[in-house]
Amino acid sequence: MVVLKAGLSGRAAAAVATHTGALASDGRVWQAVLADAGAVQVTSTQDLVDTLAVACGVGRHGGHAMILTDGGGDSVMAIDSLTANGLSLATLSAATKAELATLVPAAAPRVAAGNPVTLDTAGGVEDDPMLLARCAQVAARDEGVDVIVLGGLFGGYPAMLGHELACADALIELHRSGHPVAVQSAFALTEAEPLARLKRAGIPVVPTADRLGRGLSRLLMPTTPAADQPAGENAPTAPSAGPGVLPVTETAGLLRSYGIELPPMSVVRTPQELAGVTASAAYPACVKIADPAVAHKSDVGGVALGLADAAAVQAAAAKLWGRFPGSPLLVMPSLPAGTEFLVGTGNDPVFGPFVVVGRGGIWAETDPDLAVLVTPVDEESARRALLSLRCAPTFTGGRGALARLAVAMSRLAAEHPGVSVEGNPVIAYPDGYAIADLRASGSHRLSDTAQAARFNARQ
Repeated sequence: MVVLKAGLSGRAAAAVATHTGALASDGRVWQAVLADAGAVQVTSTQDLVDTLAVACGVGRHGGHAMILTDGGGDSVMAIDSLTANGLSLATLSAATKAELATLVPAAAPRVAAGNPVTLDTAGGVEDDPMLLARCAQVAARDEGVDVIVLGGLFGGYPAMLGHELACADALIELHRSGHPVAVQSAFALTEAEPLARLKRAGIPVVPTADRLGRGLSRLLMPTTPAADQPAGENAPTAPSAGPGVLPVTETAGLLRSYGIELPPMSVVRTPQELAGVTASAAYPACVKIADPAVAHKSDVGGVALGLADAAAVQAAAAKLWGRFPGSPLLVMPSLPAGTEFLVGTGNDPVFGPFVVVGRGGIWAETDPDLAVLVTPVDEESARRALLSLRCAPTFTGGRGALARLAVAMSRLAAEHPGVSVEGNPVIAYPDGYAIADLRASGSHRLSDTAQAARFNARQ
Protein backbone atom coordinates (compact mmCIF):
# COMPACT_ATOMS: atom_id res chain seq x y z
CA MET A 1 0.00 0.00 0.00
CA VAL A 2 1.47 3.33 -1.08
CA VAL A 3 -0.17 6.41 0.43
CA LEU A 4 0.05 10.04 -0.66
CA LYS A 5 -1.35 11.97 2.31
CA ALA A 6 -1.99 15.66 1.78
CA GLY A 7 -2.61 18.21 4.53
CA LEU A 8 0.24 17.26 6.86
CA SER A 9 0.99 20.73 8.20
CA GLY A 10 0.50 21.20 11.92
CA ARG A 11 -2.30 23.72 11.53
CA ALA A 12 -3.31 23.61 15.19
CA ALA A 13 0.16 23.46 16.72
CA ALA A 14 0.36 27.15 17.60
CA ALA A 15 -2.70 26.88 19.83
CA VAL A 16 -1.37 23.99 21.90
CA ALA A 17 0.26 24.65 25.24
CA THR A 18 2.71 21.74 25.42
CA HIS A 19 5.70 20.62 23.38
CA THR A 20 3.80 17.43 22.68
CA GLY A 21 1.00 19.21 20.91
CA ALA A 22 3.39 21.32 18.90
CA LEU A 23 5.79 18.53 17.94
CA ALA A 24 3.28 15.73 17.38
CA SER A 25 1.26 17.51 14.74
CA ASP A 26 -1.33 15.56 12.82
CA GLY A 27 1.35 14.88 10.18
CA ARG A 28 3.50 13.00 12.67
CA VAL A 29 0.54 10.95 13.87
CA TRP A 30 -0.33 10.00 10.29
CA GLN A 31 3.30 9.03 9.72
CA ALA A 32 3.31 6.79 12.79
CA VAL A 33 -0.02 5.14 11.94
CA LEU A 34 0.93 4.45 8.31
CA ALA A 35 4.31 3.01 9.32
CA ASP A 36 2.68 0.79 11.94
CA ALA A 37 0.26 -0.49 9.30
CA GLY A 38 3.13 -1.31 6.94
CA ALA A 39 2.11 1.30 4.36
CA VAL A 40 4.64 3.27 2.33
CA GLN A 41 4.15 7.02 2.66
CA VAL A 42 5.10 9.42 -0.14
CA THR A 43 4.96 13.19 -0.33
CA SER A 44 4.22 14.03 -3.98
CA THR A 45 2.49 12.66 -7.04
CA GLN A 46 5.91 12.13 -8.65
CA ASP A 47 7.02 10.05 -5.66
CA LEU A 48 3.75 8.15 -5.87
CA VAL A 49 4.32 7.21 -9.51
CA ASP A 50 7.97 6.29 -9.01
CA THR A 51 7.32 4.30 -5.84
CA LEU A 52 4.50 2.36 -7.47
CA ALA A 53 6.78 1.56 -10.41
CA VAL A 54 9.46 0.25 -8.02
CA ALA A 55 6.89 -1.56 -5.87
CA CYS A 56 5.39 -3.38 -8.86
CA GLY A 57 8.71 -4.12 -10.52
CA VAL A 58 11.22 -4.60 -7.70
CA GLY A 59 9.16 -4.99 -4.53
CA ARG A 60 10.75 -5.05 -1.08
CA HIS A 61 14.52 -5.37 -1.30
CA GLY A 62 17.60 -5.30 0.86
CA GLY A 63 19.04 -2.10 -0.57
CA HIS A 64 22.44 -3.41 -1.71
CA ALA A 65 22.74 -2.12 -5.27
CA MET A 66 25.02 -2.96 -8.18
CA ILE A 67 25.47 0.12 -10.40
CA LEU A 68 26.14 -0.18 -14.14
CA THR A 69 26.32 2.99 -16.26
CA ASP A 70 27.60 4.32 -19.56
CA GLY A 71 29.22 7.41 -18.02
CA GLY A 72 31.40 8.38 -15.08
CA GLY A 73 29.10 11.25 -14.14
CA ASP A 74 26.12 8.92 -14.17
CA SER A 75 27.96 6.51 -11.85
CA VAL A 76 28.72 9.28 -9.37
CA MET A 77 25.16 10.64 -9.44
CA ALA A 78 23.77 7.14 -8.91
CA ILE A 79 26.05 6.62 -5.91
CA ASP A 80 25.06 9.99 -4.44
CA SER A 81 21.34 9.40 -4.87
CA LEU A 82 21.25 5.81 -3.65
CA THR A 83 23.40 6.38 -0.56
CA ALA A 84 21.59 9.62 0.33
CA ASN A 85 18.35 7.65 0.37
CA GLY A 86 19.58 4.85 2.62
CA LEU A 87 20.75 2.29 0.04
CA SER A 88 24.32 1.08 -0.24
CA LEU A 89 26.67 -0.27 -2.87
CA ALA A 90 26.74 -4.05 -2.88
CA THR A 91 30.00 -5.63 -1.75
CA LEU A 92 31.04 -8.02 -4.49
CA SER A 93 32.79 -11.35 -4.08
CA ALA A 94 36.28 -11.79 -5.45
CA ALA A 95 34.92 -14.10 -8.16
CA THR A 96 32.36 -11.50 -9.29
CA LYS A 97 34.97 -8.74 -9.42
CA ALA A 98 37.31 -10.94 -11.44
CA GLU A 99 34.62 -11.86 -13.96
CA LEU A 100 33.48 -8.25 -14.35
CA ALA A 101 37.10 -7.17 -14.87
CA THR A 102 37.26 -9.33 -17.99
CA LEU A 103 34.19 -7.56 -19.43
CA VAL A 104 35.05 -3.92 -18.68
CA PRO A 105 36.96 -2.23 -21.53
CA ALA A 106 40.65 -1.66 -20.83
CA ALA A 107 40.36 2.14 -21.00
CA ALA A 108 37.25 2.35 -18.79
CA PRO A 109 37.55 3.79 -15.27
CA ARG A 110 37.76 1.13 -12.57
CA VAL A 111 37.32 1.01 -8.82
CA ALA A 112 38.95 -1.57 -6.56
CA ALA A 113 35.58 -2.66 -5.18
CA GLY A 114 34.26 -3.43 -8.68
CA ASN A 115 31.09 -1.41 -8.01
CA PRO A 116 30.10 0.77 -9.80
CA VAL A 117 30.99 -0.41 -13.30
CA THR A 118 31.34 2.37 -15.88
CA LEU A 119 31.26 1.39 -19.57
CA ASP A 120 31.84 4.65 -21.44
CA THR A 121 35.04 4.15 -23.42
CA ALA A 122 35.93 2.47 -26.69
CA GLY A 123 34.59 -1.05 -26.58
CA GLY A 124 31.88 0.03 -24.17
CA VAL A 125 28.12 0.32 -24.58
CA GLU A 126 28.34 2.77 -27.49
CA ASP A 127 29.93 -0.05 -29.47
CA ASP A 128 28.08 -2.93 -27.84
CA PRO A 129 24.95 -2.19 -25.71
CA MET A 130 24.75 -5.90 -24.85
CA LEU A 131 27.72 -5.30 -22.54
CA LEU A 132 25.27 -3.89 -19.97
CA ALA A 133 23.30 -7.12 -19.97
CA ARG A 134 26.39 -9.30 -19.71
CA CYS A 135 27.66 -7.35 -16.69
CA ALA A 136 24.21 -7.46 -15.13
CA GLN A 137 24.08 -11.23 -15.54
CA VAL A 138 27.42 -11.57 -13.73
CA ALA A 139 26.30 -9.28 -10.90
CA ALA A 140 23.02 -11.17 -10.50
CA ARG A 141 24.89 -14.32 -9.55
CA ASP A 142 26.47 -12.55 -6.56
CA GLU A 143 24.54 -13.15 -3.32
CA GLY A 144 25.50 -9.69 -2.06
CA VAL A 145 23.51 -7.93 -4.78
CA ASP A 146 19.84 -7.14 -4.06
CA VAL A 147 19.03 -4.92 -7.04
CA ILE A 148 20.80 -4.05 -10.28
CA VAL A 149 20.68 -0.34 -11.20
CA LEU A 150 21.38 0.79 -14.75
CA GLY A 151 22.06 4.47 -15.34
CA GLY A 152 22.83 6.86 -18.17
CA LEU A 153 21.58 6.99 -21.74
CA PHE A 154 20.11 3.56 -22.43
CA GLY A 155 17.49 3.84 -25.16
CA GLY A 156 19.27 6.78 -26.71
CA TYR A 157 21.50 5.00 -29.23
CA PRO A 158 19.31 4.80 -32.36
CA ALA A 159 22.18 3.60 -34.52
CA MET A 160 22.41 0.58 -32.22
CA LEU A 161 18.67 -0.03 -31.89
CA GLY A 162 18.83 -3.76 -32.62
CA HIS A 163 21.51 -4.29 -30.00
CA GLU A 164 19.64 -2.17 -27.45
CA LEU A 165 16.49 -4.25 -28.02
CA ALA A 166 18.51 -7.42 -27.52
CA CYS A 167 19.94 -5.95 -24.31
CA ALA A 168 16.42 -5.04 -23.15
CA ASP A 169 15.26 -8.61 -23.76
CA ALA A 170 18.21 -10.00 -21.76
CA LEU A 171 17.49 -7.62 -18.88
CA ILE A 172 13.82 -8.62 -18.90
CA GLU A 173 14.77 -12.29 -18.71
CA LEU A 174 17.10 -11.55 -15.81
CA HIS A 175 14.42 -9.49 -14.03
CA ARG A 176 11.79 -12.22 -14.43
CA SER A 177 14.19 -14.82 -13.04
CA GLY A 178 14.14 -13.06 -9.68
CA HIS A 179 17.02 -10.59 -10.02
CA PRO A 180 15.40 -7.13 -9.80
CA VAL A 181 16.50 -4.52 -12.32
CA ALA A 182 15.81 -0.76 -12.12
CA VAL A 183 16.75 1.74 -14.81
CA GLN A 184 17.56 5.44 -14.91
CA SER A 185 17.75 6.86 -18.38
CA ALA A 186 17.77 10.43 -19.67
CA PHE A 187 15.42 9.12 -22.40
CA ALA A 188 12.86 7.67 -19.97
CA LEU A 189 10.14 10.09 -21.07
CA THR A 190 10.60 9.41 -24.80
CA GLU A 191 9.01 6.77 -27.00
CA ALA A 192 12.26 4.83 -27.34
CA GLU A 193 11.28 1.21 -27.94
CA PRO A 194 14.01 -0.41 -25.78
CA LEU A 195 12.72 1.53 -22.77
CA ALA A 196 9.07 0.93 -23.65
CA ARG A 197 9.83 -2.78 -23.77
CA LEU A 198 11.39 -2.63 -20.28
CA LYS A 199 8.38 -0.77 -18.91
CA ARG A 200 5.91 -3.27 -20.36
CA ALA A 201 7.85 -6.03 -18.61
CA GLY A 202 7.49 -4.27 -15.25
CA ILE A 203 11.01 -2.86 -14.95
CA PRO A 204 10.88 0.64 -13.41
CA VAL A 205 12.36 3.29 -15.72
CA VAL A 206 12.78 6.87 -14.48
CA PRO A 207 14.57 9.90 -15.94
CA THR A 208 16.82 10.93 -13.02
CA ALA A 209 19.03 9.25 -10.45
CA ASP A 210 17.47 11.10 -7.53
CA ARG A 211 13.97 9.91 -8.47
CA LEU A 212 15.19 6.33 -8.74
CA GLY A 213 16.95 6.60 -5.37
CA ARG A 214 13.82 7.90 -3.65
CA GLY A 215 11.64 5.24 -5.24
CA LEU A 216 13.98 2.43 -4.23
CA SER A 217 14.36 3.80 -0.70
CA ARG A 218 10.62 3.49 -0.01
CA LEU A 219 10.77 -0.30 -0.39
CA LEU A 220 13.81 -1.09 1.74
CA MET A 221 13.76 -4.09 4.08
CA PRO A 222 13.43 -4.08 6.98
CA THR A 223 11.01 -1.19 7.04
CA THR A 224 12.75 1.80 8.59
CA PRO A 225 11.02 3.14 11.72
CA ALA A 226 9.29 6.42 11.20
CA ALA A 227 11.12 8.33 13.91
CA ASP A 228 12.62 11.31 12.08
CA GLN A 229 10.92 13.87 10.03
CA PRO A 230 12.72 16.79 8.38
CA ALA A 231 11.91 20.28 9.57
CA GLY A 232 9.66 22.16 7.20
CA GLU A 233 5.96 22.69 7.24
CA ASN A 234 5.75 20.35 10.24
CA ALA A 235 8.49 22.16 12.16
CA PRO A 236 7.59 22.65 15.80
CA THR A 237 5.91 25.83 16.87
CA ALA A 238 6.64 27.22 20.33
CA PRO A 239 3.69 26.39 22.56
CA SER A 240 1.67 29.23 23.98
CA ALA A 241 -0.30 29.25 27.17
CA GLY A 242 -4.05 29.31 27.05
CA PRO A 243 -6.90 29.39 29.51
CA GLY A 244 -6.91 25.56 29.66
CA VAL A 245 -3.45 25.21 31.25
CA LEU A 246 -3.84 23.13 34.42
CA PRO A 247 -2.18 23.82 37.77
CA VAL A 248 0.90 21.69 38.37
CA THR A 249 -0.62 20.08 41.48
CA GLU A 250 -3.64 18.97 39.49
CA THR A 251 -1.38 17.56 36.78
CA ALA A 252 0.75 15.76 39.39
CA GLY A 253 -2.34 14.25 40.98
CA LEU A 254 -3.54 13.02 37.61
CA LEU A 255 -0.22 11.29 36.87
CA ARG A 256 -0.01 9.71 40.31
CA SER A 257 -3.48 8.26 39.84
CA TYR A 258 -2.02 6.20 36.98
CA GLY A 259 0.84 4.87 39.08
CA ILE A 260 3.41 7.32 37.72
CA GLU A 261 6.00 8.16 40.35
CA LEU A 262 6.81 11.83 40.93
CA PRO A 263 9.16 13.64 43.29
CA PRO A 264 7.50 15.53 46.18
CA MET A 265 6.07 18.80 44.83
CA SER A 266 4.62 21.73 46.72
CA VAL A 267 3.21 24.98 45.33
CA VAL A 268 3.48 28.07 47.53
CA ARG A 269 2.12 31.57 47.06
CA THR A 270 3.37 33.41 50.12
CA PRO A 271 6.51 33.50 52.31
CA GLN A 272 4.46 31.94 55.10
CA GLU A 273 3.52 28.94 52.94
CA LEU A 274 7.14 28.69 51.85
CA ALA A 275 8.35 28.55 55.45
CA GLY A 276 6.06 25.62 56.15
CA VAL A 277 7.38 23.73 53.11
CA THR A 278 11.09 24.34 53.68
CA ALA A 279 10.92 22.72 57.10
CA SER A 280 10.23 19.32 55.55
CA ALA A 281 11.69 19.73 52.03
CA ALA A 282 14.24 17.31 50.61
CA TYR A 283 17.66 18.88 49.96
CA PRO A 284 19.24 19.88 47.72
CA ALA A 285 16.06 21.52 46.50
CA CYS A 286 14.97 23.62 43.56
CA VAL A 287 12.47 26.44 43.24
CA LYS A 288 10.78 27.39 39.99
CA ILE A 289 7.94 29.63 38.98
CA ALA A 290 4.64 27.79 38.61
CA ASP A 291 2.77 30.34 36.52
CA PRO A 292 0.72 28.42 33.91
CA ALA A 293 1.38 31.21 31.41
CA VAL A 294 5.13 30.40 31.33
CA ALA A 295 5.97 27.33 29.27
CA HIS A 296 9.77 27.69 29.24
CA LYS A 297 10.79 28.44 32.81
CA SER A 298 14.56 28.24 32.27
CA ASP A 299 14.34 30.59 29.27
CA VAL A 300 13.10 33.41 31.52
CA GLY A 301 15.40 32.66 34.45
CA GLY A 302 12.56 31.18 36.44
CA VAL A 303 14.47 28.23 37.95
CA ALA A 304 16.92 27.99 40.85
CA LEU A 305 18.70 24.64 41.32
CA GLY A 306 20.92 22.97 43.89
CA LEU A 307 19.65 24.86 46.94
CA ALA A 308 21.37 23.34 49.97
CA ASP A 309 19.07 24.36 52.81
CA ALA A 310 15.98 26.31 53.87
CA ALA A 311 17.80 29.63 53.87
CA ALA A 312 18.94 29.11 50.27
CA VAL A 313 15.39 28.20 49.20
CA GLN A 314 13.96 31.30 50.87
CA ALA A 315 16.59 33.53 49.27
CA ALA A 316 15.95 32.06 45.81
CA ALA A 317 12.20 32.41 46.27
CA ALA A 318 12.58 36.07 47.25
CA LYS A 319 14.53 36.74 44.03
CA LEU A 320 11.92 34.98 41.91
CA TRP A 321 9.06 36.85 43.55
CA GLY A 322 10.98 40.07 42.94
CA ARG A 323 11.12 39.30 39.23
CA PHE A 324 7.72 37.61 38.93
CA PRO A 325 5.43 39.31 41.46
CA GLY A 326 2.42 37.23 42.44
CA SER A 327 3.62 34.08 40.68
CA PRO A 328 3.14 30.80 42.56
CA LEU A 329 6.37 28.88 43.12
CA LEU A 330 7.01 25.15 42.92
CA VAL A 331 9.39 23.63 45.46
CA MET A 332 10.77 20.15 44.80
CA PRO A 333 14.02 18.17 45.05
CA SER A 334 16.88 19.25 42.79
CA LEU A 335 17.36 16.10 40.72
CA PRO A 336 20.73 14.59 39.77
CA ALA A 337 21.85 15.16 36.19
CA GLY A 338 21.02 12.56 33.54
CA THR A 339 19.71 12.20 30.01
CA GLU A 340 16.78 14.54 29.43
CA PHE A 341 13.76 12.87 27.92
CA LEU A 342 10.20 13.85 27.00
CA VAL A 343 6.92 11.96 27.26
CA GLY A 344 3.55 13.46 26.48
CA THR A 345 -0.01 12.76 25.41
CA GLY A 346 -2.35 14.20 22.84
CA ASN A 347 -5.51 13.47 20.90
CA ASP A 348 -5.60 13.31 17.12
CA PRO A 349 -8.94 14.14 15.47
CA VAL A 350 -8.73 11.03 13.25
CA PHE A 351 -6.76 8.40 15.19
CA GLY A 352 -7.57 9.45 18.74
CA PRO A 353 -5.26 9.47 21.78
CA PHE A 354 -1.52 9.09 21.30
CA VAL A 355 1.75 9.23 23.24
CA VAL A 356 4.94 10.97 22.18
CA VAL A 357 8.36 9.89 23.45
CA GLY A 358 11.61 11.60 22.56
CA ARG A 359 14.55 13.74 23.43
CA GLY A 360 13.65 16.36 26.02
CA GLY A 361 14.89 19.46 27.77
CA ILE A 362 16.07 22.36 25.64
CA TRP A 363 16.46 20.00 22.66
CA ALA A 364 12.74 19.17 22.41
CA GLU A 365 12.15 21.90 19.85
CA THR A 366 15.61 22.70 18.51
CA ASP A 367 16.41 19.11 17.46
CA PRO A 368 13.20 17.04 17.38
CA ASP A 369 13.92 13.34 17.95
CA LEU A 370 10.51 11.80 18.47
CA ALA A 371 8.36 8.71 18.11
CA VAL A 372 4.55 8.70 18.16
CA LEU A 373 2.50 5.79 19.52
CA VAL A 374 -1.25 5.61 18.99
CA THR A 375 -3.09 4.02 21.93
CA PRO A 376 -3.38 1.37 23.16
CA VAL A 377 0.36 1.05 23.84
CA ASP A 378 1.99 -2.06 25.28
CA GLU A 379 5.48 -2.30 26.76
CA GLU A 380 7.00 -3.99 23.71
CA SER A 381 5.77 -1.31 21.28
CA ALA A 382 7.00 1.37 23.70
CA ARG A 383 10.46 -0.26 23.77
CA ARG A 384 10.56 -0.34 19.96
CA ALA A 385 9.62 3.33 19.85
CA LEU A 386 12.39 4.20 22.30
CA LEU A 387 14.94 2.19 20.31
CA SER A 388 13.96 4.06 17.14
CA LEU A 389 15.17 7.37 18.59
CA ARG A 390 18.57 8.76 17.65
CA CYS A 391 19.20 9.41 21.33
CA ALA A 392 18.44 5.79 22.32
CA PRO A 393 22.07 4.91 23.19
CA THR A 394 22.08 7.60 25.90
CA PHE A 395 19.47 5.92 28.10
CA THR A 396 20.26 2.24 27.64
CA GLY A 397 19.84 1.23 31.26
CA GLY A 398 16.48 2.89 31.81
CA ARG A 399 14.56 1.71 28.76
CA GLY A 400 12.34 -0.67 30.70
CA ALA A 401 11.26 2.01 33.16
CA LEU A 402 10.73 4.55 30.39
CA ALA A 403 8.68 2.01 28.41
CA ARG A 404 6.45 1.43 31.45
CA LEU A 405 6.09 5.20 31.83
CA ALA A 406 4.92 5.43 28.19
CA VAL A 407 2.38 2.64 28.78
CA ALA A 408 0.99 4.43 31.85
CA MET A 409 0.78 7.68 29.90
CA SER A 410 -1.10 5.85 27.13
CA ARG A 411 -3.75 4.76 29.64
CA LEU A 412 -4.02 8.35 30.83
CA ALA A 413 -4.34 9.55 27.21
CA ALA A 414 -7.09 7.02 26.47
CA GLU A 415 -9.12 7.92 29.56
CA HIS A 416 -8.55 11.70 29.39
CA PRO A 417 -8.54 12.53 25.66
CA GLY A 418 -9.39 16.15 26.40
CA VAL A 419 -6.11 16.72 28.24
CA SER A 420 -2.60 17.04 26.80
CA VAL A 421 -0.06 16.12 29.49
CA GLU A 422 3.69 16.39 29.24
CA GLY A 423 6.66 15.48 31.38
CA ASN A 424 9.70 17.44 30.20
CA PRO A 425 12.36 16.94 31.17
CA VAL A 426 12.12 13.38 32.37
CA ILE A 427 15.59 12.59 33.71
CA ALA A 428 16.61 9.09 32.66
CA TYR A 429 18.98 7.13 34.92
CA PRO A 430 20.51 3.65 34.54
CA ASP A 431 17.93 2.22 36.95
CA GLY A 432 14.87 4.40 36.27
CA TYR A 433 13.75 7.98 35.78
CA ALA A 434 12.53 11.08 37.60
CA ILE A 435 10.09 13.66 36.18
CA ALA A 436 11.55 17.14 36.70
CA ASP A 437 8.73 19.24 35.28
CA LEU A 438 5.10 18.85 34.28
CA ARG A 439 2.71 20.75 32.08
CA ALA A 440 -0.84 20.01 30.99
CA SER A 441 -3.61 21.75 29.11
CA GLY A 442 -7.20 21.01 28.25
CA SER A 443 -10.53 20.82 29.95
CA HIS A 444 -11.68 17.79 31.90
CA ARG A 445 -13.41 16.69 35.06
CA LEU A 446 -11.15 14.61 37.23
CA SER A 447 -12.37 11.18 38.23
CA ASP A 448 -12.92 10.50 41.94
CA THR A 449 -9.60 8.64 42.02
CA ALA A 450 -7.74 11.54 40.44
CA GLN A 451 -9.49 14.01 42.75
CA ALA A 452 -8.25 12.03 45.73
CA ALA A 453 -4.75 11.87 44.27
CA ARG A 454 -4.84 15.61 43.71
CA PHE A 455 -5.79 16.16 47.37
CA ASN A 456 -3.02 13.83 48.52
CA ALA A 457 -0.46 15.64 46.32
CA ARG A 458 -1.33 18.91 47.99
CA GLN A 459 -0.86 17.37 51.42
